[in-house]
Amino acid sequence: IIRTMTGVGLNPQKLGDHFAIDSYVPEALTPLHYYKILKDMLDRHAPTILAFDPVTAMRHRLSTEDFVTFARYLQLVSKQKEITVLLTSTHGTIEAARSSEISTLADNIILMRYLEIKDRMEREMLVLKTRGSEHKKKTVPFEITGNGINVQT
Repeated sequence: IIRTMTGVGLNPQKLGDHFAIDSYVPEALTPLHYYKILKDMLDRHAPTILAFDPVTAMRHRLSTEDFVTFARYLQLVSKQKEITVLLTSTHGTIEAARSSEISTLADNIILMRYLEIKDRMEREMLVLKTRGSEHKKKTVPFEITGNGINVQT
């Protein structure tokens, strides 16, 4: 995570106490245990952004019912505390994102994917969902550089 942050131009050391990484084994806890851990962590650190990278591991370890329950707890606590939650997934297709058990809970869904074009690997993104607002419904290319993410409009 730190290497990735550094690669997109962020300096984790400058964030100091405003940055924390916690790691848990998905199959070791129930959704209610995760809710309690999250709530305690959010009370302790008071973040404005919470990232799960990737949420796919948790999805594969929990039953569908437990995963949806966890997602509802996450939605509840994040809205209550006004926290932006970023979930990454390795599903990678528009249909997988649409049919995800938690897609109805998400306010925004952005699909980012790789494409092989000629002899190059290209990246593109698509705003699949933005609750309550209009958005462009076409893919746009982007690059990840040493200075961050460059979206080509």
